Amino acid sequence: MRITTISSLSLVLLLLLSLSCSDSSINYDPTFTMDHIKSEKKVPLNHQECSNYEAEQDDLMIQNQVTHAVLISQNRVTNFPDNSYAHYLLGRAFAITGDLKHASESYMRSTKLGPPIVNGYLGLGNIEYTKNNLRAASTYYKEALKINPRSLLAQARIAGIYFAENNQSEVVATLQKMLVIDPDSEYCHFLIALTRLQKNDFLGSIEGFKLSMEKKPTFFEAIYGRAYAYFSLGAFGLALEDLNRADMLQRRNLGVRFLRAQAYLELKLNLSKAHEDLLEVVFMDPGFANAYLTLGKLYEMEDKNILAIQSYQHYLDKVSAGKDADEIKEKIKILMQEDKK
Repeated sequence: MRITTISSLSLVLLLLLSLSCSDSSINYDPTFTMDHIKSEKKVPLNHQECSNYEAEQDDLMIQNQVTHAVLISQNRVTNFPDNSYAHYLLGRAFAITGDLKHASESYMRSTKLGPPIVNGYLGLGNIEYTKNNLRAASTYYKEALKINPRSLLAQARIAGIYFAENNQSEVVATLQKMLVIDPDSEYCHFLIALTRLQKNDFLGSIEGFKLSMEKKPTFFEAIYGRAYAYFSLGAFGLALEDLNRADMLQRRNLGVRFLRAQAYLELKLNLSKAHEDLLEVVFMDPGFANAYLTLGKLYEMEDKNILAIQSYQHYLDKVSAGKDADEIKEKIKILMQEDKK
């Protein structure tokens, strides 16, 4: 049985900046937090220190130190209330844990303070991107480029907008600009990998994502992208390895959880975990039709016909027409007949 997956182009929308749901405190140690706060340098943040703290946040997420990541970022804002980097880092910590309301507030503050940085505008753009507000996202990304026209990350985000709009000529034009600035950048490798992925060149995209990850091992989007490429090739075990790592970097991420559930089903492995992931997805996004479709197939595998029918009906409530919808309608009839026996 091959589970229905999202298309490569739809993946781009999920891939660059998928929504995360807020998570609970995990492995929180107050003493560890206080010791960390006491050891930090009491000097205003600059670009290099901001990059170091971003890497630190990623490491903390891998260690399940979610609350710790937020608290130390809040302490930096207390120490440097007028520093744009401090507010950006707090926004990033909130965003990683899924608190987009407070993330947006912190990002917005960072854009009003000094020194002028691209990060806050990128963060605001990312939040709009997750809501599929592409025009608003593009506006923020372009504001970031006004501050630093050579920002490869800002250009990569704008390219993501062009991907979503299926504007291939602008994707190519943006990539060419990026290659002039730094042809070996992780963002260039990532964008090249995405273009290959869209053309179903899965082996080529895997190589591109690998090069991107060599530059930045915690590059969530590259890890997730490679997982999708592995999945598309039927290498479900390798896909699962990357998806588990991606899940450590962004807790309860919608795209990761959905694809991981499908990998579990394809491997017929850990169906309880697949069930947990799918329930998480429909909780985060009740309109995610394919999650209900996959959940229905899981219940069928477990001979839970009534639950399968309910899940398929949820799918039909969102997708009432098309080949898949017609097949599911017939499947519901068969399951109802079987349930009466």
